[in-house]
Amino acid sequence: MGILSGSMNIFRLYFNEDFKYNIMEIGDILEEYSFNNFYDEEKHVNYGFVPFEYPEKISFGEAPIIYGEYILFSVRYDEKRFNSRYFKTELITMKKRYMEESNKEYITKNDLEFLKNSLTNKLMKNAVPNTTIIEIVLIPEKKEIWLSVASNKIIEVISNLFRSAFDINPYQETLIEMAKRTINNPSKVDKLLLLNPTMN
Repeated sequence: MGILSGSMNIFRLYFNEDFKYNIMEIGDILEEYSFNNFYDEEKHVNYGFVPFEYPEKISFGEAPIIYGEYILFSVRYDEKRFNSRYFKTELITMKKRYMEESNKEYITKNDLEFLKNSLTNKLMKNAVPNTTIIEIVLIPEKKEIWLSVASNKIIEVISNLFRSAFDINPYQETLIEMAKRTINNPSKVDKLLLLNPTMN
């Protein structure tokens, strides 16, 4: 299952900047901003570029990037999570123990923040990250980026990576922009908006 097999939904982003990189430069940039280069075990969230055939190929030096007229690669997004109910249960236990050990009758706001942070760090240290692989099709001629996974969080990650790595700003097309692009006479959309400004 994947973009190449055509067996999933895909989502499109656009950018306006010129893409001025050759294939060698693209490979170097992807390696520089790769998941392995950015990974930090202490961080709750890690992300970066990985080859399209990841994890079969983990280095851009051994993985193809060009597939016909398309540039293909992926983004790996790791996020550590823990069960919120378990957190609440453990926090109650920590509060009781803290009050007993410090001979306090109540917990201050600062005490509570300290306990929450301590528990979060403890749980995150042992948490197994949830991994998402986002397959990317980059089409510089059309200034399009196609994604195999899209959510607000994922789009923010993709935007951050592409801004840092390639100096381009991906964005989602609005309904109005889509209508203007697909209708033969875009001025009709502007006239419609004048009649019903709430659509904008």
